[in-house]
Amino acid sequence: MLSNRILFISAKRLRVSAPRVRYSTSSPAPKACTAYLKPTHLDDHPSPAVLARLARYASATLTTYSRPPFILSHGKKCTVWDTDGREYLDFSGGIAVNALGHSDEGVAQVLADQSTKLVHNSNLWHNEWAGELAVLLVESTKAHGGMGFEKPAPVVEGEEVAPVVPPTCCKTGAADTAAAAGAPSGLKVFFSNSGTEANEGALKFARKWGKGVGGGNKDKVELVSFKDGFHGRSMGALSATWQEKYQAPFAPLVPGFVMGTLNDIESLKTTITEKTCGVIVEPIQVRWR
Repeated sequence: MLSNRILFISAKRLRVSAPRVRYSTSSPAPKACTAYLKPTHLDDHPSPAVLARLARYASATLTTYSRPPFILSHGKKCTVWDTDGREYLDFSGGIAVNALGHSDEGVAQVLADQSTKLVHNSNLWHNEWAGELAVLLVESTKAHGGMGFEKPAPVVEGEEVAPVVPPTCCKTGAADTAAAAGAPSGLKVFFSNSGTEANEGALKFARKWGKGVGGGNKDKVELVSFKDGFHGRSMGALSATWQEKYQAPFAPLVPGFVMGTLNDIESLKTTITEKTCGVIVEPIQVRWR
């Protein structure tokens, strides 16, 4: 966390190098597993029925990615099956799948129950679950010392519970007064539908903070992101994505974005300035080869 600046994190990619492993000459090196060096199912032999369906879909669907020629139909935990009955291990599932797996019984039951009540309502109205989830996330984050909050000491029976201390970046005058009075301070939840939408919201919050909470400096609008990062395909998120293959077709992009270089701490001293209102970085990156 940088003083007087907001750090927004998109948890996707950070370039990492594999550590070198050295073995003692007194013990043999372990043998590498070779069971998965060859693909289980060759992509160049889809069934005629699948090819026909994909051709029909292509006539009406605007695609985003180049996808292999099979159609997934169902899954269980980390395994998915295509319409030809072939089985795959899902290493790319996102959203709730990466934590809960496909076809989780508990999730299925909750969805079935809720579908008989309310399927959707606008954020113009309150509903009984969004607020409860927000409170749970905030309380759990504070209890575990996340987002810069000091982790509370263990509660001893009979002792007074110390107030949660917000991080420096969240102390903003009126918020300090509210915190002293016992009101929530510095941490709230903004629900969104995707990573791109979350990043768009974060970028807007950063600029609003820079112009308002950050001292009313109208020049405090620059957003720092890093080369080879990927933050989404909407205009704001794309402007933070310093990869020409994604940006070039949609230029000119949103102004005010500055490119940084990962693992170059020294350069950040000049990249991040008094005009910087936010920094967005992916803590995990994978360089595809």
